[in-house]
Order: sequence, then structure tokens, then C-alpha cells
Amino acid sequence: MKTTIACASISFACSGIALADIPIKEYDNNGTLLTPVQSVSGTDPVEVSLKLATRFVDILPPDNSTTIPKITFVGGPNSGVVSFYIGSDENTTGPDFVNADDIPVKKGGMLKGIVAKALGDHDNSNGLTTSILYGGIVGSFGEPCGDPDDDDCENQYTIRVNQLVRFDVGDDIYGDFEVGSPGGTTSSPVFVIEGGRFSDTCDITLNSGTIKRIKSAGDMKARIEVQNGDIDLIDAGARITGYGLSPIWAWRGKIGTITFGTHLAQFSGAGTGEPMIRANEGIDYILYKYPSGAAREDGYVNAYIVANDTTYDTTVTDGSIRKIDCFALYNFSQPDPNMKTRIIASKFKKSGTDSGVFVGTGAQDGILKATGNAETEIIFGGDVLANGSNPAIDIEGSLIDDTTLDGSLVIGGSLAGKVKLGAQGLKGQVIINANDASETWTGDVVIGSTTISTSTSGFPYYNIASSGLGGGAIGLVPFHLYNVDCSPQNSASQSTAQEMLVTEFIRPNPDTNTITSKSIQLRFYGPVRTDAAAGNASQPIYFEELVSGIYQDRTSLVDITMRRAANEPWSREIEIKGKSGSAVMHGFYRVRPRLSGAERLYCDELALAQPPSVGDFEYFIELREDCNVNGEDDGAEIDDDWWMDVHPMDGRLDWCQGCGPDVDGNGFVNGNDYDLFSAWFEDSDPAADYNGDTFVNADDYDAFSFQFEMGCHQ
Repeated sequence: MKTTIACASISFACSGIALADIPIKEYDNNGTLLTPVQSVSGTDPVEVSLKLATRFVDILPPDNSTTIPKITFVGGPNSGVVSFYIGSDENTTGPDFVNADDIPVKKGGMLKGIVAKALGDHDNSNGLTTSILYGGIVGSFGEPCGDPDDDDCENQYTIRVNQLVRFDVGDDIYGDFEVGSPGGTTSSPVFVIEGGRFSDTCDITLNSGTIKRIKSAGDMKARIEVQNGDIDLIDAGARITGYGLSPIWAWRGKIGTITFGTHLAQFSGAGTGEPMIRANEGIDYILYKYPSGAAREDGYVNAYIVANDTTYDTTVTDGSIRKIDCFALYNFSQPDPNMKTRIIASKFKKSGTDSGVFVGTGAQDGILKATGNAETEIIFGGDVLANGSNPAIDIEGSLIDDTTLDGSLVIGGSLAGKVKLGAQGLKGQVIINANDASETWTGDVVIGSTTISTSTSGFPYYNIASSGLGGGAIGLVPFHLYNVDCSPQNSASQSTAQEMLVTEFIRPNPDTNTITSKSIQLRFYGPVRTDAAAGNASQPIYFEELVSGIYQDRTSLVDITMRRAANEPWSREIEIKGKSGSAVMHGFYRVRPRLSGAERLYCDELALAQPPSVGDFEYFIELREDCNVNGEDDGAEIDDDWWMDVHPMDGRLDWCQGCGPDVDGNGFVNGNDYDLFSAWFEDSDPAADYNGDTFVNADDYDAFSFQFEMGCHQ
């Protein structure tokens, strides 16, 4: 039954019991109370006709137990704004319709609805007046539906206004909100709804503008939808659960923060296989509150979430996710096996220091996907599990590296699932077993068309250079030396050691010498550092020379450059260069790490009080002689021109061992030397054995003649 009230005060009886009157006080634009004062009572829907001069309406239940029936307001002015307030305001200037943090006075028991979207409709013109609502009730908005199959039952509780500023419900919310836009001033529109538990029968629809805040003390099961605007905050004291088709959706806008007190989980129903949360222009935060005393295992996400949805707007300018922080990403088989965790965004965006994907020690077996880049950290405290043939982490672009380890994937436990990156997508760092708990790496890491897996040669110390993958690396803690990424590459044995000229490694005169300077660059599968200062006698590596079969320490002869302070950019490289003027000689050398003590070389960027030392290794290099400082290997020169090593024939350039053609020893090479050698040669004098092979023959004469013509180069 619907009762129409026109300029009269009535009482309503239900089952023979009188119910309290609820005054409806109307004020004009000057704050003057308009009479007669109307009132409503009972539980059946009623219709109230407003006066032409009405600008402010106070709905004033006499106590906190009185039920407010569903009131449909009609009439009123032909244009302008009518502001509605539920509570004990009785303010002749009307309530404050601006500040989202002003808590309204709650008054009355259960509310069944407010409908005021067609004010001024005196001649069926559909109304010209804007209605704005602000206020709150102590009881519930609506009640559980007795017959879920009855559409009228589920849709009977409604708040339908043009604008809503703030509405607080002390108990649970079962009814719907249908709102055109936020209320308040044009420059500061506000839309806030707060309550106890939001039921799955509650639909909140905003046509345009921004939802400032939807907050529940308990579960959040409502459907929240903005067609042309954003959702700043959804804050649930307990669960956020999804029922039906896409219950949280910003059609053409973004979602700021979604925060929950226990878990965020999608359940079966009409939304099976559909996203639970959608935004067109991205989601800033998805956060578990980690409440004090709560079981951390509760803080899971088990939902299909899309931050770059194109259903209603194919143009996505952002579509990113800034931060996810929860205990675990789960794929529960119950209650519906189709409900799989999938979190999809255009990219995982770096934005200040408060960004990244942080999953606690719970296992991750959902799908985390970016159709673009991961510009921020992705950290899993536990294991990343296999998910059939689907990748567990799917970055179609790159793990971006901007020297701060922003583009990184850190897995505290094992990697059993698949990680998929775009071609050249490994620009940053992947760290596995970051908790240093002897966890394993068994899942594939796919970079474009390249798969690094247990079948890759050398796995887990794979032998594919980082230059073919994007420049980054995949490291299993403790990090090992990345042999093929070192420069020169490490052959891991002395017999096949790479070569470098001594004059490249240590330039005697860098201002005038034209020889290109080189260094030894050791690269690891993950970032490394030391606490040893650059000038310490003890360094994080040993640089050793092989002398008579025994390695002798020569570390003091080299400069070692690497990360040594917490404020320096992360690095997985150590550079070794001979000190200018140092006595580094040609020969075989070995580099190995210091694995103990304050100067040890250890794994960096791990959230551990005592991070482990790097994996033990040996790096071999042969420094080749270039005694004439021309940038060429002396041995190669001798191979090309045999006469350059004849006096004596000992594998070293003669010019570097004195002046062979100066046979008379007076410090000059002239005709006297030529005549003296010729005389020796004619007499077969042993002094004419110029090449030292115990024979005097044409070889000696030719060698002497070549070197005589060249003069001395000391």
C-alpha cells in the first residue's frame, strides 16, 4: 500500500499497533520553516508532496528505533536544488553538503528507502529539480530479502537521488543506491557511504563523478559501479567478496585504493569467469590491512582483477597497478574452480617509494600479468607455484632496470611456476630463494622465444649471455659468477683462460698512451656488495698470480670497483683494473671471492639480517706481455716476425732485453758493430751464434742484419 501525504500530519497503524510519527520539516531558501509540517509513519511505502518553496528537507525520526518507510518525494520547486538531511539536524540553513569527513548525526532505526529524482514534476515533465542527500541512520538500510527469486523483494529498498554527499548506516546495508553524481559544491563534490556490513543485495551506482569513499565495518559484498568517473577508496573491515557480474567496476575511470581486513575473494554466480574488479584507467592500491592479532593467512587475494578494462572505453592511457600488498595470491578450487586469481594491468607502475607488488610468505599460484612493463618491484615472500601451462608471472614488456632495482621479481621461496617476459624483457633482476632457505628453481623463465629451464645447459647457472635477454639476470641465492657475462668471459680453467695485454690492463701513461684501456669485469646472476672500504688492505676478492705452480696474492696491485655503501645503486658487477705504475707482470692470474669476515663478498638486495656470501668461484685470466708498448701481443709479433726474438731466442722481444746489434757494447749501433760481427761470422767464431742455437750459419747473419737495420728500441 502506498499512502500520499499532502500538507498534513498523519499517523499510521500496522497490525493494530501505532507507530511513531516522523516529521518531514521543509525550509525555504531563507531558512524559514514551511507549514504545515508533514509527517510519515508505518512500514509501507509512502509518497510526500513537497511545497513549491522548499529548498531544505529534514527527515527527523524521534528516536533510534523508529523505522523510516520508503519515502518517495514528489512536487517541490520547478527548478533549483532541494537538499535532504536524515538525522536530528533541524538547521534552518541546511546541513553541510561539502566535507566528506564531517560525520553526520545518525537517527532512526531501519530505513526502507528515499526516492527523490523527479522533483518538480507537476505536469509529468519528469522534473527539473536536483535532489541532494546527506545524513545517516542508526539501524540498517533495508533487510534480508525473504524470497531471493522475487525481484520486487530484492529491489524494494532504494535510495535514488540526483546527488549524494555522505550517508552513514550504523548497521548493515541491504538496499541500493542510485545516484547521478556526487553532492556538495561544484569545485568540491563529495560521495561517501559508510556502514556495517554491505550485503550482496546492495548495488551502488554512480552515473558520473568520483566516489570518494565506500567503507564497511564488516564484509563488503556490494556491487559498486561508476559509469563515468573514479572510485577513490573501497575500505572493508573484513572480507571483500564478489557475487554476480563484475561487482566493482569503474567503466571509464580508475580505482584508487582497495583495502580489506581479512581477504579479497570472488565467488561463484553470474560472474563466473568474469572479472570481479575492473577499472579502465588503473588501480593504485590493493592492500591487506594486516590487522593486529589477525591470522596473516587470511590476507589472501583470490579474484580476477583487470586494471586496463576496455569494455566501455577502448582507449587506455594508464591502466596500471601501483601497489599490491597481501599475504598470498591463491587459486582455490572451492567454491568454484573457475574462480582463478588473475591480476592484469597495462603495467606495474613505479610511483614514488610506495609502490610494488608485495606478497607475503603464502604461496602464489595465480596469474600476475602486465601487458606492458614492470617498472616496480614484484616481491613474493613464499613460493611461486605451477599453474598448469599458464605463466604465474606474465610481463609482456620488460622488467625495467633504472639502477635502483625497480624492475625486479623477487621470490622468497621456490619458483615452480612459469615466468614469461617479452622479447629482450629481462632488463631488471629476477631473484629466487631470496629467503636463503635452500629453495629450488624448477619453473621455466621464458624471455620472448628463449626458455631458460632445467634443460638449459649449465642450469641454474645458465650460459646464455644477458645481452640476448635484455641485459638483466636470473639469480638463485646465493648468487654465482655469471661466466659468459664476464668480460673477458670466464672459461673456468687455467688451460683455457682468456687473454688480455698487460698494457691494456695497466696503462703506463694514460695521458699519452694510445692503447685502449680495458678492465676485468666480473658479473654475477644477482646484485652483490661488500662492507669493505675501497682503501682497505683486505678486499672482497683475491687477485692472485701463478708463480712456480703456487698462487701468490697480488690484490694490492689492482683497483676494485663495486657497490660498497647502502646509498649506492645496486650492481651485479665488479671491475678490476691494474693500478697505474703497479708491478703487475705478464702471466696467469686467478680471481676468487672472500667468503668470510667483514670484507666478504655477499648477495645484495635481500631482506635478510645476514645475507649469504656469494657462491664460491674461480675466474682465470692470462695477462700477455707487450714490452714494446705498441698494443700488440709480443708472442703474436714473434710468430709473425721470427727475427724479433733471436738474441736470445727465449719467447720475448729482443728489443726489450737490451740492444742485440750493439755487439761491441759501446752503446751505439754503427759500422763498427757490423764489421765486428762480419769478422766473427767469417771466422765461424761462436760469438757469431746470434740466435743462440749453437750453430753459426746464415740464420745468424740474417737475424743480425734485420736488427742492425732496425736499430735499438729500448
